[in-house]
Amino acid sequence: MSGALQWRPLAPFGATIDLDLKGSVSGDQIDALRELFDRRHLLLFTGQSLSAADQRRVCGWFGPVEEDKPASRFTTEPEMGALGAGELAFHSDMACTPAPLIGLSLLAIEVEERSSTTMFVDAMAAARDLPEILRRRIEGLHVMNLWPSELAQRQRSHLAPAGWPGAAHPVLKPHPRTGEPILYLNANQSDRIVELEAAESEDLIQALFQRLYAPAHRYEHQWRNGDFIVWDNLALQHARKPVPPGVVRTLQRVEIGACPWSDMAPEGLVASYRQA
Repeated sequence: MSGALQWRPLAPFGATIDLDLKGSVSGDQIDALRELFDRRHLLLFTGQSLSAADQRRVCGWFGPVEEDKPASRFTTEPEMGALGAGELAFHSDMACTPAPLIGLSLLAIEVEERSSTTMFVDAMAAARDLPEILRRRIEGLHVMNLWPSELAQRQRSHLAPAGWPGAAHPVLKPHPRTGEPILYLNANQSDRIVELEAAESEDLIQALFQRLYAPAHRYEHQWRNGDFIVWDNLALQHARKPVPPGVVRTLQRVEIGACPWSDMAPEGLVASYRQA
C-alpha cells in the first residue's frame, strides 16, 4: 500500500492508524510510523488479522526483535495464573535492569469486547509537566528499581531476599532516541531514591507518583478483537486491573529490544511466570 499515512489522535497521547498491516506497506509509510511512534508513543491498529510472524515483522520496524524468541500469549486460561488475569501495577518492562525493553506490542486474539482494559501513562509528559522547583530537586538523582516478585504492588528491598537484583536509573532519564526526559520511576518496581535517606526518599517518590499518575497523563484502552497496539516502553508505563471472573482475554505479545526479559530475570522467576 502506498500513499500518505492516515491516522487520528488518541487523547491524551497515542494514535489510531488506518492501515492493513498484512498488506504491502511502503518504506515511506514505515518511516512515518516510526516518526509517529516517537511523537505519540502508542500506535493502535484496529481490525487486524496477524500471525505471530506478521506481528514480529511489524515490531521490527521500531527496533530489534529477537530472532529465535516466539510470540507469547497472555491469557485468562487457568494455567497462566495471575499473569493472565490478575492486577498489574503500573510499570515499564525491564526498568529493573540496565537494558529496559524499547517497546512492546499486544494483539487481541480472543477477547470479550470492551470487557477488559490495559491502562497506559505517559511518563515523558509527566516529566515535561513537573514544576521547576520539583525538577531541580530530582536532577542528578537515581531511582533503584527492583525485579518484581509481586505484580500488583510495589517492590521493597526490606521485604526481598538478600541480594535481590535491580538496577539504578536517573529519575529523569533521557530517551535514547529523542533525548527528551522521562520520569523514570514506577509503582511496581521503584524501591528508593539512591542518594536520599529513607524518609526523604519516600516523601519524594510519593510526590512524583502523584504527578506521574495524574488523570491527565492516562489512556485506558478497552480491548476488541483484532486490536493491535505497539508502544514505547520507555516513554510509557502500562498496568492492568484484575480481569473480571469468566471474562475471556487472550493477547499475543512481542517484545522490542536487544535483551529478552527471560535472559535477565532472577533464577526461578522465569518458570513461575510460565509464559505460553
